[in-house]
Amino acid sequence: LDDFFDNHKYDIVHSHLDCMSAYPLKIAQKHGVKVRIAHSHNKSQDKNLKYPIKLLSKHLIPKYATHLFSCGKEAGDWMFGGNSYTVLNNAIDAEKYRYDYQIRNQVRDELKISKSDFVIGHVGRFNPQKNHPFLIDVFKSVHDKNRNSKLLLVGTGNGQSNIREKVDNLALSDSVIFLGNRGDVNRILQAMDVFLFPSLYEGLPLSIIEAQAAGLPCIISYSVPSECRVTDLAESLDLNLPIDEWADVVLEKQGTIRKNTIDDIKKSGFDVKQNVVKLEEFYLNSVEE
Repeated sequence: LDDFFDNHKYDIVHSHLDCMSAYPLKIAQKHGVKVRIAHSHNKSQDKNLKYPIKLLSKHLIPKYATHLFSCGKEAGDWMFGGNSYTVLNNAIDAEKYRYDYQIRNQVRDELKISKSDFVIGHVGRFNPQKNHPFLIDVFKSVHDKNRNSKLLLVGTGNGQSNIREKVDNLALSDSVIFLGNRGDVNRILQAMDVFLFPSLYEGLPLSIIEAQAAGLPCIISYSVPSECRVTDLAESLDLNLPIDEWADVVLEKQGTIRKNTIDDIKKSGFDVKQNVVKLEEFYLNSVEE
């Protein structure tokens, strides 16, 4: 980083490394960068000491940052420890996710899914935070009650092989589709009937906003901040509830009529076109100051 700043002149450094932002901002300060932004995108639990360096590093951030940004209140409260910060919503191009029946049929044809199948979906990396083992257990319960159910999993990660093994052991291989990383998540969401997201913790997951923009009922855990429930489509459940209760709530969403929620997304401040203007104005004003 010293070499980098020796050879490049910047007015602003905007770091998205969560707790580890302290270090690039420290070097940026050393090299005279006037505007130094730390941006929180997640929350965690202080009792989780698996990453003690991260927990220590977050306390250094206010020393080196001139401005603090967060994707939401819970993420900001956790990382910045009582220091004031600005919430800048994670944002999407809402129009891209508008529900389209023709695209729904196209994607189902591509994935060899029947029009009558009940499709549950999830978008997220295969890591412990996303709670895939719990998700598979919920789907197993759903599948026992509706044999025409399918599960679409978008994403990759180190935990994927364990989840594949679990799916095989539960004899669900014919009903669970691993899609890997996709550049067309907006299309894949059209093919789903329910979005399931039982994370152990989150900042403010963009995938929930995307799913609501596509008109999908969303079943999320209480660990996901309530700020992401920007329409009446999102419902929160306790992870301590029995698996069968989660499954019953998912099954209740069968036959839900998809609706256009784009206006709700925009009014809630999650449209990227609005947020680009806000960030641009901040950058320009901060440099002028």
